[in-house]
Amino acid sequence: MPNTTVEYTNINDARIYAESIIKTIAEPLVVLDSELRVVTANKAFNEFFRVTQEETEHKLIYQLGSGQWNVDVLRELLEKVIPSNEQFEKYIVDYDFPGIGRKIMMLNGRRISQEGGRRRLILLVIEDVTERKLAEMALRESEEKYRNLVQGINSVIIRLDSEGKIVFLNRFAEKVFGYKEEEVIHKKIVDTLIPQKDERGNDLAAMFEDVLRNPERYYIQETEGLRKNGQRIWFQWSAKETRGQNNKVTSILIDGNDVTSLHATKEKLERRETEYNELRKAQEALRQSEERYRLLFNSIDEGFCVVEVLFDKHNKPVDYRFLKVNSAFERQTGLHEVQGKRIRELSPSHEEYWFEIYGRIALTGKPERFVNEAKALHRWYDVFAFHIGGQESRKVGILFHDINARVKADETLRRNEYELRTLVDNSPDLIFRMNRQMQYVYVNPAYERLTGISKEQFVGKANSQLGMSQQQVEFWQSEMGRAIESGHERSVEFDLTSLFGKRYFSARLIPEFATSGLVDTVLVIARDITERKRAEEQIRYISFHDEVTGLFNRAFYEEEIRRVDTERDLPISIIMSDVNNLKLSNDVFGHDEGDKLLKTIADCIRKACRQSDIVARWGGDEFAVILPKTDYSTAEEIC
Repeated sequence: MPNTTVEYTNINDARIYAESIIKTIAEPLVVLDSELRVVTANKAFNEFFRVTQEETEHKLIYQLGSGQWNVDVLRELLEKVIPSNEQFEKYIVDYDFPGIGRKIMMLNGRRISQEGGRRRLILLVIEDVTERKLAEMALRESEEKYRNLVQGINSVIIRLDSEGKIVFLNRFAEKVFGYKEEEVIHKKIVDTLIPQKDERGNDLAAMFEDVLRNPERYYIQETEGLRKNGQRIWFQWSAKETRGQNNKVTSILIDGNDVTSLHATKEKLERRETEYNELRKAQEALRQSEERYRLLFNSIDEGFCVVEVLFDKHNKPVDYRFLKVNSAFERQTGLHEVQGKRIRELSPSHEEYWFEIYGRIALTGKPERFVNEAKALHRWYDVFAFHIGGQESRKVGILFHDINARVKADETLRRNEYELRTLVDNSPDLIFRMNRQMQYVYVNPAYERLTGISKEQFVGKANSQLGMSQQQVEFWQSEMGRAIESGHERSVEFDLTSLFGKRYFSARLIPEFATSGLVDTVLVIARDITERKRAEEQIRYISFHDEVTGLFNRAFYEEEIRRVDTERDLPISIIMSDVNNLKLSNDVFGHDEGDKLLKTIADCIRKACRQSDIVARWGGDEFAVILPKTDYSTAEEIC
């Protein structure tokens, strides 16, 4: 179809042009005026509609044939082509051509002009696409029937394209994986319905890459699937391919089932089989050799017996008979010569629940394990009971392991724990535990009373969150870090501003280890040494101060003279002085007045000196002053 508007000055030119087109186009072709009347048509057009040239001329196109033309489409053709010269393409269906049947046509229109552009015509080519469209419609109907069929199957159906992207997901698959089809369409199956790797480390992404190349290898596979909520499931599937040209795989059909519960049951059975493997080996050995069985039966320390469960006519267990017992069973229970006897004969008050347990094992064949207190024997047992024989057998083997000592040890441990907690809760010492993150795990009541902070406020908090000073926070971080790093017990001293004022403590930091071998927590036990600390400070004060004047004494002076004898304190000046007539004052006025004189002199010297100067009473009536970083002239001024 030409893409330019052609104008003609007269009708003859237009006809000549139309005739030239008719000769070159094999499809049905017609020229229409602005009222959709036929100006001219080619032979293919007449044959297609089974009309003659005379029957077509000057007729409205939708009056041709007995079919039902879609007038709306023809009007759209007119509206688009005549005013704006747009090219027009559209399908139109005629359902009732005489002798022809159903036809689907493609209309392709373009405007042409004549008489200098005053008259505008439509050049319309009609393409018969009936067979192609009917085939497409049949294919869609077939696909729809297939889709409806697949949607009703209680099996996971997934179709992938050659890149592993999902192109179809049936309703059962939506239910299994938790996705709607539109949520996963055109997404790769890996990372959507299948994880990159399963929990065992198998590379599922690589496996599905291989499925796309060689689907015939994957007849039945069991793979982990990935639900929308992140839950992993087990998915059993097989792959079938569709091949196109060059025998290349164009799509893959995945047919599968959710086998999560089956897989869990299998794993549970495998675990159970492993758990009781040794017991089965023992049973097999017993069946293989009667002699070995008897030796094992009577040599083990655990009590063992085989009983036959007796049922009434309603299949309710009402009694059981001893078939075999070993010597350990007789020792533990005190029952002898019980073989062949019923339990109701031996113990008429026997608890009813034993019949229920042994009856259930005999009927289901499933073993059971439980801890039981034999009240009549005043002992505790770990009991393992299992079915013996074939499906019709009502025999049950019972293994008794005496755990009386362990139960008593547990009771003792609980009692000791109670006593220890009572001791800790009532101890005057501070006892608390901190984890590796420097958070409190436990504090005892003494720590609560001292700080006024409850245990609930302590737990899970660090010192910085409880109002402790920055200096104390850094102290505990340092000391706790050393205990955790070294794994060895440490001793430290610290002070704490409490509800009762400033208190001093001596503490032991005891690392506590986890099963991994690393320090998990540190237990701190701190004793109040405030009175001792104050006594030590008093003794230290007395040791370095003069009792009368309060100045430093001679011992402190001699320590300081050695301490300041460094280059950074140069020049150093020293002032030595004594008090005139102190002895006379003592003799005339008494020693109390002499002491007042010494105190007055001490105050005068202290006021004359600087904060950094060291003023000391040398002894008797003598005083000494050390002046660090002081030259002669400054010392003379102080004098």
